[in-house]
Amino acid sequence: MGSRFVLIAALSVQLAACSWGYGGESDAGTGEVGDDGDVIVESDGGDDPGQPDADLSACETSELSYANFGQGFMESFCLGCHSSALGEAQRAGAPLQVNFDTYELVQGQADRIRFRAAENQDMPPQSGAQPTNEERASISEWINCGLLE
Repeated sequence: MGSRFVLIAALSVQLAACSWGYGGESDAGTGEVGDDGDVIVESDGGDDPGQPDADLSACETSELSYANFGQGFMESFCLGCHSSALGEAQRAGAPLQVNFDTYELVQGQADRIRFRAAENQDMPPQSGAQPTNEERASISEWINCGLLE
């Protein structure tokens, strides 16, 4: 009976992780049952919320903030499609509910932004201006280090 519960718990973790992407894709970690019967969730570098795969030692010296980096990054690379001022036809397919106009909106989508812009590098779309590798690393650092305002 106990092993069934653990299996159900592991499957629940997997199913929850699968629903985090906008298009139904799963890029979260995998779950399995350890020797002691506990569910082990291992990240594979995906966008599993709360599971940044980062060396957080950079946070000790990071000076990145929304004011000196994040806002400019959003303006340069994201708001062309992810602005609440844009109608559906102007958003190049960006979901209407995904906007980055304010710090609070960015904060609410931070894990997804990190994954798409820094890890997967499929945002912004290739048809638009592209951040440098350094800017991609900086957006990841800023998010992983707590999104200083």
